[in-house]
Amino acid sequence: MRSSIEIAAKKIWRCWRSFRNRRIFAYLRHAVCRAEDSLTHQVLRKISPLEASVLRDPTLNARLRFRFGGSNFPPLILYKIFINANVQYIAGANRILAGSKAAEDACDIMGERKYFDIILSDVENCTPLSDSVLIQDDLSLQTRLKEHSMLDSHAVWLGGRGNGWRVLIDDRFIINENALRFSASRDVQSGKYEKIMDSLLTVSFSP
Repeated sequence: MRSSIEIAAKKIWRCWRSFRNRRIFAYLRHAVCRAEDSLTHQVLRKISPLEASVLRDPTLNARLRFRFGGSNFPPLILYKIFINANVQYIAGANRILAGSKAAEDACDIMGERKYFDIILSDVENCTPLSDSVLIQDDLSLQTRLKEHSMLDSHAVWLGGRGNGWRVLIDDRFIINENALRFSASRDVQSGKYEKIMDSLLTVSFSP
C-alpha cells in the first residue's frame, strides 16, 4: 500500500514539475522574443550603457539577439550584438602574412625570439586566418564560414572581434519582477530559488 502511494506521489510530482518547467520556458521565450522586437538601443542601454553609447550611430544598424544556453534548467539567457555594416577589423595576426616583407620587418624590429613567441601563440590559440589566406589556399566555402565565425569568439588581442555570446543573467544582474524575477547564477537547490520559480506561475502570461 505504501509503495503504491509513493509511486502515485512520484507521478504527481513529475507531472507538476513538467507543467512548471514548460510554463517557465514559455514565459522566458515570450520575454526574449519581446525584448528582440523592442528597440535595440533601449534594451542595450539597460544591459550595457557603455556599448549602447558607442552603438547609437544609426549607420551601424546594430541589433541585439538572445538565445538560451547552459546545461541546467532554467536556462541561461545569452545575448549578442550584431552589426549590419561594413566594419573592417584590422589586426597584425591576420593582416601580416607569413613570408611577406612586413613579416620580415616585424621580425627585425622585435627580434626573432619575441617574433617566434607570437607565432607560437597564434598557433596555440587557433588565431583566425585572413580572407586573403583563405582565398589563396582554395578552401571550401564551409571552411571559410567556419573561420569567419571564429572571429567573434576570439579575443581582440588574438585577432578576433571579442563579440561572443554573453550571459545576461549573472550575479551582477537580476531581472526585475516585471520580467523573469529569478537569478540563474544562484543555487538551484535553494528554497528561495524554488519560491521564485513557483512565483512565475502566478504572473499573468499571454503566449
